[in-house]
Amino acid sequence: IGRKQTFDESIAQAAVAGKCVLITGAAGFIGSGLAHSLSRCSLERLLLLDIAESGLHDLSLELERNGLVAREEIVGDICDAALLNELFDQHRPRIVLHAAACKHVPLMEKNPFTAAKTNILGMQRVAEVASAFGVDELILVSTDKAVDPASMMGATKRIAELIVLANRSATRMKAVRLGNVWGSTGSVVPILRRQIDQGGPVTITDAACSRHFLSLQEAVQRLLFALLFEETAALFVAEVGPCYRFMEGAEFLLDRACDNRADTEFQFIVLR
Repeated sequence: IGRKQTFDESIAQAAVAGKCVLITGAAGFIGSGLAHSLSRCSLERLLLLDIAESGLHDLSLELERNGLVAREEIVGDICDAALLNELFDQHRPRIVLHAAACKHVPLMEKNPFTAAKTNILGMQRVAEVASAFGVDELILVSTDKAVDPASMMGATKRIAELIVLANRSATRMKAVRLGNVWGSTGSVVPILRRQIDQGGPVTITDAACSRHFLSLQEAVQRLLFALLFEETAALFVAEVGPCYRFMEGAEFLLDRACDNRADTEFQFIVLR
């Protein structure tokens, strides 16, 4: 759906106020960003589901320092139908933000069945249980790699979008395609940071390579913004900011590192 509207955080906060909200994949980069944002809202309860025990523990400690919202951490698999039924029956979430996914493109090429299980079966299970328990809204975190997918990860996320678009239940389901989120796990930014922390060399595959980037805050805003629309089944494409060359991003990170370590010299390698 193509619509240009200004994001109003107060309106999005009103959409979740007094409700129980479930975030799947809560320990991930976007899931934890959603958790931090929603922890400042007047929720009834925040449910945090992830199979990654250590990541969920770290997130819990971070939220505990803020202490702004009642919450529950659940370690489990989104493909576990019995767990989902028990969770929804006990807590009755009104909104589900489905961020759980396998998203590392090269790794999923080597593990296609894992990608299909998590991204397709997991989405189907969450959608079925959400519909059965009369959830108001389900928001799928999708990706621009679902556009004419050329990878297993992109193909499985496209099928997850089609599950959303096939919805005919009373639960409103929407998929939101995000572009590259600056600093997200597995993206180029953490790789460059690790190279810099190790003293270099800093490698760029192609000097001409460029991408549109969203900040984590912008990504969270666009996901919550989807709650404001009444469609039963819809696909939203998040508006992105200006296009940046990877070289510019690497130079920015290098400049920040050199500000902190003035005596450090880095080798910069462009592979082609």
